[in-house]
Amino acid sequence: MIIYPILSAVVSTVFVTQPDGASTVSMASYRFFFSDHYSCANLWITLWTTLVCGMLLLASGLPIALYLRFFRGRLPAYLHGVAIFPMFVPSITLSYALIRTMGPNGAVDVLLNAVGAAEAAVSLLDAMGSDHRSGLG
Repeated sequence: MIIYPILSAVVSTVFVTQPDGASTVSMASYRFFFSDHYSCANLWITLWTTLVCGMLLLASGLPIALYLRFFRGRLPAYLHGVAIFPMFVPSITLSYALIRTMGPNGAVDVLLNAVGAAEAAVSLLDAMGSDHRSGLG
């Protein structure tokens, strides 16, 4: 996922299509980039910001990681939960979206009723795991 965009960018800047349609190897894009003061200043700011953020994250994250690894108690358990929580948020959001879409009065139910495919409210998601209103469960 990361390699392809990098290779694509490098190949598209090194292999340049000429007006006659022929493809040639050229470093003109890189010569222009590194000779332009504005581009070099932007590159420097990007690299500096990356370096500073990396050092700050290392300086703050390493002690926290060591604390979580070697100590027991309420605070390490709380910090561990805070660290793991973002891993579950997308699945919770997706589950809620599916419940709202497929549940009673959701988009699927409204569409089925609009085209006359359902006579009553359709419950594709039910707490009991069945359609207890129709007696099919």
